[in-house]
Amino acid sequence: MGLTSRKTATLTFERFTSLADEHIALIRCQVTPNFEGAVEFRASLNGNTDNEGVTHWRWIAQGLDGEVVSLHNRTRKSEIDYASAMRLVGVAGSSFRQSIGCGKCSHADHEMVAVPGKTLIVDNMLP
Repeated sequence: MGLTSRKTATLTFERFTSLADEHIALIRCQVTPNFEGAVEFRASLNGNTDNEGVTHWRWIAQGLDGEVVSLHNRTRKSEIDYASAMRLVGVAGSSFRQSIGCGKCSHADHEMVAVPGKTLIVDNMLP
């Protein structure tokens, strides 16, 4: 396979936070492909993480409300509750499938149609 026949893409990630409201944040992913086809974006809230085998969070609940997925955890030692939520939004490009779900990890998937040289943009934002 020669270099000209390879499927490649340029990826750019940007992170934004609001100075006016510390609860507002956004991660933007931009993909500029050299191919036609499907590109799938997946973002998740994982409450089952650990550091070297030590879990610091106790899973309480996960939720799904429209396009918003949420996660509720509690610290094991200090019993402090922590909740987070997000949604995945296609900003530029032709979308053809979006799915969200809760399992061990709340997630949002967004598929878009790739066109060579045309940038796809998806935002992962707080609701």
